Amino acid sequence: MMLLSGKVVLDDGTPPPERVAIQRVCNGSSRREGYTDSRGNFQIAFGRDHGLMQDATESTLSGRRAEALQNTLAPSAGYSNWIGCELRAVYPGYQSSLLMLNLDRDLQQQVGTIVLKRMGKGAGSTITVTSMQAPKEARQAYERGESSLAQRKFSEAEPQLRKAATIYPQFAAAWCLLGVAHEGEGRDADAVEDYRRSIAADPQFVNPHFALAALAMRTEKWEDAVRSTEEVEKMDSAAFPIVYFYNAVANYNLSNLGASEKSVRTFLAMDANHRHPESTLLLAEILEQRHDYAGAAEQKRNYLKIAPNAANAETVRASLKRLEDLSAASHN
Repeated sequence: MMLLSGKVVLDDGTPPPERVAIQRVCNGSSRREGYTDSRGNFQIAFGRDHGLMQDATESTLSGRRAEALQNTLAPSAGYSNWIGCELRAVYPGYQSSLLMLNLDRDLQQQVGTIVLKRMGKGAGSTITVTSMQAPKEARQAYERGESSLAQRKFSEAEPQLRKAATIYPQFAAAWCLLGVAHEGEGRDADAVEDYRRSIAADPQFVNPHFALAALAMRTEKWEDAVRSTEEVEKMDSAAFPIVYFYNAVANYNLSNLGASEKSVRTFLAMDANHRHPESTLLLAEILEQRHDYAGAAEQKRNYLKIAPNAANAETVRASLKRLEDLSAASHN
């Protein structure tokens, strides 16, 4: 077993106040391999399955808080599959430098330092200064709760996170994670209260605003979803680009087609890797309602190029044919 060690710092040279995920990138695919400690250091034992849950989309909350809602991927690859790969840190709203892995057969290797640079220019941030001010006992309880959330152990995480927030009521990150734990337990009303307390503790902390947006989307409270997504966009849109898609869906359900189209087009421009091809279907629906059948058909074709084997592909093909017929008829 080989140990790879390194460090993550912000662009001012300080360690992140939260634990940050470390991801291995090989030939365009990525896998989460571990986390930094509270001082920004990380150590990866490769060749062993870490049992880490992987993020499904960029829409998730930062750090380990999202891991409670995701799936476990396959074990780590062997030595040969690491050659030529890169390591990066993953934290919403921040761009990571890359470390090329030049492996030899030493059992322990220092791979260097990864630098995180903030991307957004808004007033909000995914890092809350209250985490740096929390007393040791509160931080320890927080980290225990965070670890339990990563394993989907919501009932174990809840008392630890509550303890952290009780010891230090201004601990915005603890309140936010407590909300995640309560959501995992099906206690949505408690989660909303937790997120609001997180916002009260640090109004510039964008994560609880995003959490409220995601909860409103899941419960189909469209007006709440519009308000929360607009707040995230204003505070730090680079942290959670998916909020533009959320905003588009919410406005569509409120029959605000103009606002919906604006948001979904913004999201499509940002979704360079086509991680959410369903956004093209939303735009197609908007255009069809405006009798732009050619434009709607183009979006359906885009969807089929991105996801030709999707479960709904045949349905989309049938609707594409209908739109093409309507477009042809409108020009006769």
